[in-house]
Amino acid sequence: MSQGSGTVEIRGELVRKRYAREELQAEHAKAQALWECARRHEFIAPRPLRVDEAASAIEYERIAGFSALTGPYVREMSTGDLHGRLAAILREVARVLAAIHQDLRLPVTRPWEAPPLLLQGLRRAGDRDGRSATVGPRAVLHGDFGFSNLAVLPSDGPRPRIAVIDPSPNGFTTLRVDLEGPVLVDLALFTSCVEGRIPLRQQPRIRWSALGGLREVFVAAYEGAAGTALDLEALGMLQYATAYAYFSRVYGAGLRREAALALLYNRLKGNRRWWEGRP
Repeated sequence: MSQGSGTVEIRGELVRKRYAREELQAEHAKAQALWECARRHEFIAPRPLRVDEAASAIEYERIAGFSALTGPYVREMSTGDLHGRLAAILREVARVLAAIHQDLRLPVTRPWEAPPLLLQGLRRAGDRDGRSATVGPRAVLHGDFGFSNLAVLPSDGPRPRIAVIDPSPNGFTTLRVDLEGPVLVDLALFTSCVEGRIPLRQQPRIRWSALGGLREVFVAAYEGAAGTALDLEALGMLQYATAYAYFSRVYGAGLRREAALALLYNRLKGNRRWWEGRP
């Protein structure tokens, strides 16, 4: 869940979330914009129903059957046809993210700036001047486009049905709700999940041999849907920096952060190339 969300209550068919008071109206405007974007582009987002100014909260329609994307990812990566069901899910997620970047509109935006932890991670990846945080197309960012805010819902057709929630700052790559910045910010967060930024207890179940192919499936699908070519070197460095910033926020500096990074990026998984040149 995003930093922008505080206490969450489920009340029957409603979900009630509290927000920082100074961000409440911006959170509501973005939630409304995401719901309208979802209607236009055939994905699911929760409809905001009421703003409670006194409690600094927003009430949403509850999405029935919402279960985070981590579950299907672990299941398919451990037992499934990796280039069947999971690849289809990643392609649809890519289409949805491209639609958000092309069509999510806010009345007021502010420019995204790379937080200090993200810049530290870029330096460790070999990007000393932070170039990777400045290149490529720009758009209104979702802000926390990771597995915990995505779900695959039951579908009657062959195309997976994707739900997206919580377009709020996550506290390590995005710090405000109404940001316009490089699309690579959202892409790096999601691809860090595809690379295996999942709970430690689930790591031993994963067949990592298919990792590279799945990452390429997602990136190619996004490029096709968005009609743009991505700077893959910048994406790789920003992805590493995203994981660095996340683990720094969770574990602080020290051995636990370094162990988490080594588990996520290593030669056995074949994804170490983006940070081999670090000092």
